[in-house]
Formats: sequence, structure tokens, C-alpha cells
Amino acid sequence: MKGAQFVVQSNLKIMSRSIAALSKISEDVLIEVSEGGLFFKTVNRSKFCVFRFAPEFFNACDVSMINKKAVNICRLSMKSAQRIFKGVAFGEKNFVGCEFRIDPKAERMMVKLQMNYGKKISCRIFEKLAEFSDIERTIHAKLREMGSMLHKPTYNRSGCRNITVVFASTLLPIFVQMKGDIEVTMKVTDDGLTIRNFHSLDGVTMFNMGVEKGAKKVKTETTITCEKLTRHKIQIPVEFSFSIKEFLSIVTFADQLGSEVCMYYDLPGKPLIVSIEAHPNFDIELALATMGSDDEIDLDGGILKETMAQHEEEEDKSTAHSS
Repeated sequence: MKGAQFVVQSNLKIMSRSIAALSKISEDVLIEVSEGGLFFKTVNRSKFCVFRFAPEFFNACDVSMINKKAVNICRLSMKSAQRIFKGVAFGEKNFVGCEFRIDPKAERMMVKLQMNYGKKISCRIFEKLAEFSDIERTIHAKLREMGSMLHKPTYNRSGCRNITVVFASTLLPIFVQMKGDIEVTMKVTDDGLTIRNFHSLDGVTMFNMGVEKGAKKVKTETTITCEKLTRHKIQIPVEFSFSIKEFLSIVTFADQLGSEVCMYYDLPGKPLIVSIEAHPNFDIELALATMGSDDEIDLDGGILKETMAQHEEEEDKSTAHSS
């Protein structure tokens, strides 16, 4: 079968958890193959998330069969992705490895899962000690039509004037108790972070912060002081609201790894960028739209732009010729 090959064994659970996190964000996952590795992406007008897996993340990686001048992206339904990894993340079955064969131009993606089960076989004449039977399961997952439009991120976290780094274990209990809400508000000063959610009045949620705050009652308020933050560099104090569901999915993933969460942010209306950067072979980045009390109307937070897939391929060709 043509296409790129990726074999993952030691990091299989991490990859499975990445799908679990992305399933909270979108109904589809975009799979991109390049010399830089394998990328899982979710795209929405107000959010963008990417999991980047470097070639070193895999036990084996071969991208020699793909057209490096083409846009090598395909789309898989999230339900199909979840079915592939069902049981892996929580150790329900003894999964020992997974092989992907990805041809972005094909109609299906081949996935081979290796499972290992131990059985003790006994009979009246002699006893056999534990024997291990390997089972291989092959899945041909149907890919969805991509369409002609591609979405490219336009934000740049280096332009954010504020950065906060904190362990996910500090954030998780705070956001878990707020997960029934749609949005939360974060107020940032030199002294730390204050996270609030509010009682909803007549369907008013935090993305309608133009309503007078006096009409809303605080439901939960938690402050994280500087002493609990690994890094807190603030050039401009801000207060903004953002969607909790997607943020919590990345914090949960980071907590499972015992990792820190990095947050880059600026004025309301500009995206909140959440990343996990401590691991050498993979990293995660989520960009979320924000809104403040002055009714900023930049709904996509300057996160994405649309381009034609054919145009992207032409750009890649011209870049290759010029180099």
C-alpha cells in the first residue's frame, strides 16, 4: 500500500489520549503527513488545535512514498478515530503497537493494531506454562472528502505580551468544578490569575460580557498566586472570557502526563494560545478566541485564514524552485 508509514509502540497510549482530547474539540480530525512527522489537527472558526508528533516519537517512520510537493492532508471522522483507539488509553486491552499507512489521496487509511493476550493452557497429561498469543487487527478507516479550502493559522504567540506557565495539576481541579459552564473569565495581574464563572441570567453567557456585571452573580472564584506559577510574565493586565470545554481537554491531557501548561495571551479579542512544550518528541498547541467587557467583535480572534488547496501546492512548488 502506498503512503507514509508510522509505527508506534512505546508511545501508543499518548497518541490514543491525543484523540480523546481532540474529540472534545471537533467532530473531525485532519491528519497531515510531512517530513516533520505526523500532525493531528482540528479546525473551527473560533479555535484551532494541533498535536505534532516528530519522527522520533515513533518506533518506525517512513514518509519516502508521499509527494513532498503536495498538500498531504486527509480528514477522518472523530468517531472513526475513537473506534480505532477504543480501550487503548485506559488499558482495557493489552495493546502493544499500532501501524498507520496513510495516503492522503486515497479513500481509506489502513491501521493495524497489535494485541497481546496471555493464556495458561492445562490438560490431564501435562501442564503448559503461560503462552502468549498475538492478535493483529486491521482497520480500513474511510476518509472524508477534504474539499478545496484549507485553513491556516494566522496567530503568532511570539507577539503575545503575557505568558503564564503552570502545572496542569494546579489548573485541573479549578476547571473541573466549572465544566458545566460554557465559558469562564480569567483576570490577570502581576500577582497571579483569578478565574471566575457566573450564574447565567436569561441565557446570558460570558461571551456577552457587554451586559453590566452588576446584573450577574459570581458562581465560583479561584485565585492562583504567583507562588504556584512556574512562570508569570505580565506586560499588560487583562481580563477576558474563553470557552472552557476545549481548554479543559488540553489541561486534562497535560495532567495525565504530569506536564506544565503554557498560556500566551494579550488583549481581549486576540487568541489565548495554550501549549504543552516540555516533551522532546511531540508538542500540542490550542488557540481559542477570547472576548472582553468592551464587546470586541473579532469572533475568530485572528486565528485562521482560508486558502485554496491548489494554491498551497503551487506555493510549495514555487518555493521548491526558488530554493
